[in-house]
Amino acid sequence: MGIRTRRAALIYLTLQIGTTILALWLSKQPEVTPPAATVVALAPTLPGAFLSWAAYRSDRAEAAADVDQRVRALAARIAPAETEHRARLLGEGGHRVDTVFRHRREPANNAAGAAPEGHLAEAVRYYRELCPGRLVITGDPGAGKTLLALEIVLGLLGDRQDTDPVPLRVSLRGWDPAVPFEKWFAGRLGAYGIDAHEARALIRQRRVLPVLDGLDEMDSGPAAGGRRCAVRALAQLNAYQDHAGSGPLVLVCRTAPYRELAGMEMRLREAARVEIAAVIATQATAYLTARCTDPARWASVLEQLASTADSPLARVLSTPAWLNVAATVYEERDPDTMAHLRHPSDLLAFSTVDEIYAHLTAHAPAGTVHGAASPARRLGMRPSGTRRIALVGAVLLAAVVTAGVLIAPQTQGGNSTASTPAPEPGAPTRVDERKGHHPALSATVLADPPVTGLVSERRVTSAADEAALGRMMSDRAGADAVLRRLHVARAGSAVYKLTVTNVSGRPVRVTDVTPVVTRRTAPVHATNLSPFGGSGGTIPVDLDLDVRFPQFTRNGKPYFDASSRTLKPGEAFDLSVDSHTSRYYVEYHVRIDAVDAHGNRITLDVPDPDDVFGAFRVSGVLPDSEYTDRWTTKESKTSAVLGWKRDRAKR
Repeated sequence: MGIRTRRAALIYLTLQIGTTILALWLSKQPEVTPPAATVVALAPTLPGAFLSWAAYRSDRAEAAADVDQRVRALAARIAPAETEHRARLLGEGGHRVDTVFRHRREPANNAAGAAPEGHLAEAVRYYRELCPGRLVITGDPGAGKTLLALEIVLGLLGDRQDTDPVPLRVSLRGWDPAVPFEKWFAGRLGAYGIDAHEARALIRQRRVLPVLDGLDEMDSGPAAGGRRCAVRALAQLNAYQDHAGSGPLVLVCRTAPYRELAGMEMRLREAARVEIAAVIATQATAYLTARCTDPARWASVLEQLASTADSPLARVLSTPAWLNVAATVYEERDPDTMAHLRHPSDLLAFSTVDEIYAHLTAHAPAGTVHGAASPARRLGMRPSGTRRIALVGAVLLAAVVTAGVLIAPQTQGGNSTASTPAPEPGAPTRVDERKGHHPALSATVLADPPVTGLVSERRVTSAADEAALGRMMSDRAGADAVLRRLHVARAGSAVYKLTVTNVSGRPVRVTDVTPVVTRRTAPVHATNLSPFGGSGGTIPVDLDLDVRFPQFTRNGKPYFDASSRTLKPGEAFDLSVDSHTSRYYVEYHVRIDAVDAHGNRITLDVPDPDDVFGAFRVSGVLPDSEYTDRWTTKESKTSAVLGWKRDRAKR
């Protein structure tokens, strides 16, 4: 039994005995006045009232202790997850550039206490000086915005007192501002084992500090007119209050989109905005010296960074993300000999920024380039190695193209969603079908066979592969295996049908369907396989991959232009698409944005539906003379198409 329980029991016993004696004494008096009678009646209730009050006070204390315990448990879950995420961003060794950020004073509504300049290493102290604690982190792609936010989160967790709020970093990309911010933010706590009721209580009590990453990612449009979600989000964040006024939070956004919003007089009020500065030569030198086993190998690179601040190489290595990529690429060793595979001086051979980005991207291990965005990637592109040998391949089935492809109807809830005519008898058939899936949405892509030929980045180098292509019509599996190794793309255009289906039990509102370009280079020129013949039909939705920001259009207008499509349970809609390019080689996937019945934003990425012909891989067509290998149709004595034969190879 605890001290508090023993004390309450002693007080209760004393009151019980005292009130009983008082009531008995008053009842024995010869004349009992009305007030005395009232005392006699109420006195026995006093111990019970005391117990009720003691129990209420104990419950309040236990509830407060429970909240503190939940908050501590939340902090304990966040810390290791964010530590691991920071380690992934920093790469091998955990070395980091002590980036500089500078305060950018707004015309009005600035937070007090912002110093003119700060460093990554002192980010927590900088944030604690702000009043109110509202900070906007801006910078160019790859500048280290997320890393700075992580430094603040982990620093606040490291010296957190029980009364301090727990910083929780979430991506704004999943927030539809039609849903109130506090309701949506409370829902993010569910990932840490906190139920909805408790989460709302913690948010109301301001026991959680919002660290909101990716304001610029809330809208897919490239222009300010496409910032509708960000504008509405800022309006809600400006209304976010605590007992002292504007509620503390940290907001992360790229510089250019935030300037667009500020130009519309939309920015976070009562906040300090900082902008991360470019990495300078001395910082790059310190980073590479700490990270690399033999810094002398980097001497020529560091010399150019110091002497020519505006050189293409200096511009590429002006962000921590690309410094990390460069160090990863040029510190890579042969696993057998342990010799370095490349020398950093190779970087001096490139004359343009795009060439350097492409070279580093081509040699970086998978996942290294995540977060390191080049100017091309800012436009929705991903540069690829321009110094790689480009290869071109083209492949088509004559009978299949002229007759069509049989597509089995796809059903959801008994409703047929797609079908096409059957092929001619005896013609090889193929159904190219891939799916993206979400608990609320399903997307199916049905790709037509290529009617314009195929191209590839790789050449056919073995006699066995050449023979397999020559037997295309009789040995489809063998030819497909060769085409997969060639990683062929469609020449000029690709036609497919995209079907989006609501597979949930409630309505879903589809707000946008967008092509996301992941690679854009000059057309490939190594291998070209001629088409077998055929032609395409009329396609209602056009996708021009030559434009800077490709989008699905109909009659020259965006298919999703400030509108949306609400699907009932089991309902679907189709997009029959003709994608084409004459100037580039383009790889992309399709992104579907939607909102479910609870107001949660849904993002569904649909992969390339064709692992052989590549429906989401298209290359512009070059003159025949520019291809290294040119393949034409191989025919029998009766003029029947058998497959391909090598027509010409450059010597």
